Amino acid sequence: MPTIDTIARSIARVRPDLDPDWLDGDTQLRADLGLSSIDLLNVLALITQAVGKKIMYEPLLLPDGKPRPDLSIGELAAFVDANRGAADPKIVAM
Repeated sequence: MPTIDTIARSIARVRPDLDPDWLDGDTQLRADLGLSSIDLLNVLALITQAVGKKIMYEPLLLPDGKPRPDLSIGELAAFVDANRGAADPKIVAM
């Protein structure tokens, strides 16, 4: 299944009022869909489960340490695809 479809289906699981067939790469998560931060975290968890790979989303969501104002499904899909082959992130205890 293409990554954009995986993301669209993950969004629809978090927000059942949204039709995954309506979503495309240009759809903005906040501006178009009104996803909250919690919704986005749930979507990212579902994507991670679907791809079967731990992905560190911080570089995408916090470029230069500042929260990104919005994100398209296409940008998220490109990030997931680019990081599928990366080594599993090392988790450091605080």
